[in-house]
Amino acid sequence: MKRRDILILAAVVLLAAAAFLASRALNMGAEEDRVLIYLHNEIYGSYPLEERTVRIEQENGSLNVLRITGEGVYMESANCKNQDCVHMGMRTADTVAHNESWITCLPHGVSVQLVLAAP
Repeated sequence: MKRRDILILAAVVLLAAAAFLASRALNMGAEEDRVLIYLHNEIYGSYPLEERTVRIEQENGSLNVLRITGEGVYMESANCKNQDCVHMGMRTADTVAHNESWITCLPHGVSVQLVLAAP
């Protein structure tokens, strides 16, 4: 691995760890299911599971469009090259139960987590 590859990998790991810790802090005492959106390691928004579309437009032209439904959240579209985030599918209570609560667009620095309310 080249030094640049190691630095990118370290940045991604730090981003994921910070997003995980922030989501845990925000979820303490949550009374309803929520969708947490992070942009470059900072909270971009927190939304209840209600019908809505969230557009994340960045100054560099990056665009992600999230669709939130009463059942979950999915990446409707993105203008990144690999489209991995779009192909991750919908995150619902069933996917969270299988430890699949995140949607991530690495090229744009967007992470989305479905957080279920405490039982």
